[in-house]
Amino acid sequence: MINSSAIVAVVVCLAVADARAAATNENSGEQSLNQTAGESRHYNLTFRSLTDFVAPGVYAYMTVTRVDGSNCRALMILNRHGGDRPNRPIGLFGTRLSRDDTDAIGATIDAIRWQELPAPTTGEISAATLELEYHHGEHDVRQTFNAGNVGLQQSPLKPLMQRLDEIGGTLLMHPERTVSVAIARTDHGFKLILKNTGDGPIIIADPRPYAGAEAAGRGVVGVASAPDQTSGFQPVPELTPIPLKAIAAGAPAIILAAGQAFEAETVAWTAPMAGRYFAKASWIDYTGPRFEPGTVMPVIPDPGAEAGDKRPYPIRGAAFSGYLKFNAN
Repeated sequence: MINSSAIVAVVVCLAVADARAAATNENSGEQSLNQTAGESRHYNLTFRSLTDFVAPGVYAYMTVTRVDGSNCRALMILNRHGGDRPNRPIGLFGTRLSRDDTDAIGATIDAIRWQELPAPTTGEISAATLELEYHHGEHDVRQTFNAGNVGLQQSPLKPLMQRLDEIGGTLLMHPERTVSVAIARTDHGFKLILKNTGDGPIIIADPRPYAGAEAAGRGVVGVASAPDQTSGFQPVPELTPIPLKAIAAGAPAIILAAGQAFEAETVAWTAPMAGRYFAKASWIDYTGPRFEPGTVMPVIPDPGAEAGDKRPYPIRGAAFSGYLKFNAN
């Protein structure tokens, strides 16, 4: 892990430098900003929210939103839901926005006078790093700032953040290449289920551990005895991990067509005593599947390209099932 204080320092320096550069660009792009009412804005927008550095280009929580102003197509790459919410798919989401909504996004960014933003503060170490790239004619904006910077969250950035939130909510309803996690009982234990909930093929690494390897697999099931029924708040007991059955090293990646599911069983498990239990499946993979270059879609596709790429989309990140409650005799 890199030093958190260093992250904040870099973010603040970048925000200051980019704001000054944007001020120069704003004057040169005055003509492009004063468009007639209803004129389409042909722009490119990329917005990233990044939290918890894992490796170069990889974050524990990463959301990338892209909009092409020419064709109104919007995409979102989401690799993990905040709060590790269960039964939520991750991967690539996409749809075509209305012309009015697309133009409104561009108009909101064009109206911001970046040189007049409040001076950035140190923000919060645990807050996400936000990165904005926007290209519209001669108007070129590159901003990086900390989500916990109160000053930058005030007007005039507030309308932009609200529009980005609205886009995210819309995109979540349109999964294109996504995977979800579920859990089920078997005669001798449990099984983790990975299902393609999108409308095109995806590629994932096999979630099972390699035989003889010390490292755990990418998938695991946790089980715990349910607490006694009493009034008041009851914290969830710590789950005991039940590993998946091991496979030989070098197993190929798994390609799932739309609607297809892959099931991996755990090793045998027997309840230590009769009673109520609950279990949960987790899939965490920030390495991703192995593949030959050019055989899969880009991790962050270009929204300007036409939809319908037949190649599988590689997914890495983390997803979780809901709790499975059951009685053991």
